[in-house]
Amino acid sequence: MESTDLNASISAISIIFGVLTYFLTMVYEKTKTLLDQSTPAAAEVLARKRFRKQLLTTLFLFVVPLLVAWWLLFYICLPTMVHISRTTKFAPSNLELLTSLFVFLEAGIAVSAILSLGLSLRVLGKWWNAR
Repeated sequence: MESTDLNASISAISIIFGVLTYFLTMVYEKTKTLLDQSTPAAAEVLARKRFRKQLLTTLFLFVVPLLVAWWLLFYICLPTMVHISRTTKFAPSNLELLTSLFVFLEAGIAVSAILSLGLSLRVLGKWWNAR
């Protein structure tokens, strides 16, 4: 991949990364308040049903779309990452700016994708325990 292509890719991906990070923060705050709530007692059937519905709504309207977006971005960047790993030798004494930036950007995307997966599993676990 030529450096001009990599430069354009880094610019586009960093904008998407910033927007998705903003959404991840918003969804995390919304989900955290929901996860911190205690599950209604089993005797309170209506409240428990409402709580489960709220968990499912949060999961499918907020968490899953974010999860899909992060993993899709990771998957889109993966071929370039493989190309960089095959053609460039990483050495601390000889870092190329664009390839290093792309590697760190892909690492950030991977971490965010894993965080969103963990968030979705926590919501799903809370829903499962509220049966």
